[in-house]
Amino acid sequence: MDWTHFEQLRVSGFTMTRRGYDKREVDRFLDSLAEWLETDAANELGDQAVQRKLELVGKSTAHILLTTEKESQELRRTTQAECDELRQKADSAAKDTRRQADEYSSTTRGKSSRCAPERMLRPTTSTSSWRAASAIISGVCRMPV
Repeated sequence: MDWTHFEQLRVSGFTMTRRGYDKREVDRFLDSLAEWLETDAANELGDQAVQRKLELVGKSTAHILLTTEKESQELRRTTQAECDELRQKADSAAKDTRRQADEYSSTTRGKSSRCAPERMLRPTTSTSSWRAASAIISGVCRMPV
């Protein structure tokens, strides 16, 4: 059945005669309506219902996608902030470790350089001379700086 025909009837109605509406026009309309209800109504109304449900699903899906997009943006911001914080902590720990290593290195080099003469005497001196020199140098090496 043509939906425009229904709209025309709503707006203008049936043709008026002396005793009311034109009987033949009303009968034709009722016959076409009955035929439509018996044959195509279920399909057309079902199609319209499906179309309406698809529109609702589309709106719902759009809402879900927008919400998901907002949440993913917030998650990205939070993750970036956490990564920046972890990177700063790692950089700070690396600098601290490097500073401690440098301090240890300079302390060890200082002790090593004070005791270096003891190592240099050994190959060139006799055993007794070396022991005497070693005792003197060991005492110097143990002295507080």
